[in-house]
Amino acid sequence: MLDGLGVHREASAVARRLRASGEPDVPGTPRPATTANPAGLTGREMEVLAYLASGLTNPAIATRLTLSNRTIDNHVSAIFRKCQTP
Repeated sequence: MLDGLGVHREASAVARRLRASGEPDVPGTPRPATTANPAGLTGREMEVLAYLASGLTNPAIATRLTLSNRTIDNHVSAIFRKCQTP
């Protein structure tokens, strides 16, 4: 939430404190390539999106990338979530 408000330094400080206190599932800082992407997609999500755009199914993408179907399903869900229009 803090990152969304543009207070990145404060967001990092809060995340560090939460991790130090043992809080599970504190998201890390996005990579520069992810923050540079207009939709906030990761490199892997962009790769999956390219395969989707070429017409491949999730199982076919999983085979190509030697990942599980479940992993590809998660990537596709993240792509849809990030690319929804408000």
